[in-house]
Amino acid sequence: MDMVIPYIKTNYIISDFIGIGGSSAGGATAQYIGVKYNKFFKFILSLSPAMAIWSDETIQRFYDESKLKENTNLPYYFYNMGNRKGLEEY
Repeated sequence: MDMVIPYIKTNYIISDFIGIGGSSAGGATAQYIGVKYNKFFKFILSLSPAMAIWSDETIQRFYDESKLKENTNLPYYFYNMGNRKGLEEY
């Protein structure tokens, strides 16, 4: 990311309001990349992320280590996910 975003900003006309998003496995990946490299992104959009690819302990440790609550650079984080019970009812 330290090379990709600066390259894009140098070679293309883009806004400073850069975000990352995805759905399913892309949603989980967007979360990971957006939180890990939060200095580059102003928002994360994660729709129905496939969180089953991570264990509960891994998810908790990741968010604890990210210090997301203290981050003022990432003001928007939209996370939308149902639950197993809700899925089984349909």
